[in-house]
Amino acid sequence: MRLNRVTGPFDAVLVALGVNDVTRFVPRPVWLGRQRTLIDRLTRDFAARHVLLTGLPPMDRFPLLPQPLRWTLGRHAARLDEGLRTLAAGHPACEVLSFDLPDDPALMAEDGFHPSPATYAIWADMAAGRILARL
Repeated sequence: MRLNRVTGPFDAVLVALGVNDVTRFVPRPVWLGRQRTLIDRLTRDFAARHVLLTGLPPMDRFPLLPQPLRWTLGRHAARLDEGLRTLAAGHPACEVLSFDLPDDPALMAEDGFHPSPATYAIWADMAAGRILARL
């Protein structure tokens, strides 16, 4: 609904969605349908020339999560991420920004679930680089 209050056009849009959908076990077809709707809306209604979709993080490496929950959420995140990549490949305006970071405790917040400030800085630098390369 918030998109109803926004006006475009936009040169680039950075999208970061999915972790809450993983923890809620949203089925892959439902999640991909929502992503497709968002992409279509961004490119059609807001004339977004570049939609940079952040890939899902490797939740199987989140230290807060106990096993087997960590493995289960990690597998679901990987399936959603794989679908996102396939979806993006079919849209010329889309690109997936991989969330491939090393296993470094400094990249996780103290809660063991959220990204640390260092991770946000890395993500911002990566996203800015991809956006600038496409514009």
